[in-house]
Amino acid sequence: MLAVTTYSVVVALHVVFVVSFLGAAGAFTIIGPAARGKMHVVPYAMGVVGTIQKKILVPGIIGVTLTGGYAIGKGDFSLTGDLWLLVSLIIFALMVGAQFILIPAAATAKAEAEKILAGDGPPAPTPEMLAATGKMARLGPMMGIGMMVITFLMVAKPF
Repeated sequence: MLAVTTYSVVVALHVVFVVSFLGAAGAFTIIGPAARGKMHVVPYAMGVVGTIQKKILVPGIIGVTLTGGYAIGKGDFSLTGDLWLLVSLIIFALMVGAQFILIPAAATAKAEAEKILAGDGPPAPTPEMLAATGKMARLGPMMGIGMMVITFLMVAKPF
């Protein structure tokens, strides 16, 4: 007989959300550097980043939070006894907080690039665009590293 429980389905959904949705954040580490210095592709690249953030990453964060919260509540876990879980939640919270920096940064970079390309002069990045893309260049890889650390902690449960 097949032993499928609500808990096992929710945990499976949790893994799907993590891999499929939050894994999309790894695209930021490729898209940003690929567009850097190529002013004509920056608006499109930042539009792609914005779409990933709004249509994939944010729903993924919600899915991971809901399914993870259910798994913690129904599983045999403790925030005081399972340090790996606490550390994972702190990293996840920092990654969610980073979205409040990354989403506006992508929008700013896109708007600035569109203004530059619509102008008469040679395409040169503005200080605002450089600041926005700099935030993305620093936080994008940190998101990827955070995902890898959380995955290790969730699988290995080292402490």
